[in-house]
Amino acid sequence: MTELNGPSESMSVTFVNSAIASLQETAVDLGQSLRRLPLAYMLARNEVFLRSHGTLLGPIWILFQPLFWILAMVTLIKPSIGLNSSLYPVYLVLGIALFHALQTFISQGAVAFTREKARIHNIPLPLSIYVLKNTIVACIKLAIMSPLVIIVLFYNDVTVSRTALLSVPGIVMFVLFGFGATFFLGTVTCRIPDIAFLSTTLMRAMLFLTPIFWWPDSRDDMRFIVAELNPIHHLIAVVRLPLLGIVPSVPNWVTAGCCTALSLLAGLIVYGCYRRRLATWL
Repeated sequence: MTELNGPSESMSVTFVNSAIASLQETAVDLGQSLRRLPLAYMLARNEVFLRSHGTLLGPIWILFQPLFWILAMVTLIKPSIGLNSSLYPVYLVLGIALFHALQTFISQGAVAFTREKARIHNIPLPLSIYVLKNTIVACIKLAIMSPLVIIVLFYNDVTVSRTALLSVPGIVMFVLFGFGATFFLGTVTCRIPDIAFLSTTLMRAMLFLTPIFWWPDSRDDMRFIVAELNPIHHLIAVVRLPLLGIVPSVPNWVTAGCCTALSLLAGLIVYGCYRRRLATWL
């Protein structure tokens, strides 16, 4: 019996040791990138603001697409979602802002390394700096949309209570999830380019499968089941619901926490294992 268990136990030990070594390498690489945080911010800032360079409105254009969606949903469709009419615009704008940030983490994160091919081949920088860049880009986009959220809150006379403080740990989990997802998807896409197209396609579908425009009504409703099985719903809920004065449920916190931990662990380990091969795959 001992002889049978020997190989499996040695394989498990090898796997654990390999994972630990990968995490150590990633920690060193990430530490080097954090020392270059101003550079990562400059790269992210250029990506966000240079796109609108020369236009009259500049980065304000980032607000127009979600603004049109909000106007269309509130004035034309007026769905019945289980919330009173004053809360719906706030629910909607928060959902759109968070989903746009998540799209940056997933869709843009998948090409975090491949789109930086020229820099990676010519400039000796730790590769994780491009993950930091993508994370900062998502945070900048959220910051640009925050005035729209504040305007909608005041216009609809929504009082922000102490419950809103619960959104702080929610935001931390949200950003850490995206950080880990960028590590994982960016690394895998270098080897399998189809992942970039797959992630973009899935995020477009998730826009309608996630409670962004609609509200999961009751536990017997099909929409409730779809929402509960959707991890993106829980990641958004732990940020959005507290700002609406609603305490997120235990499943919201547990699912969001587990997704964040899994994303970070998988991303850091996969990146650590294949970091040295990324430049040759590009």
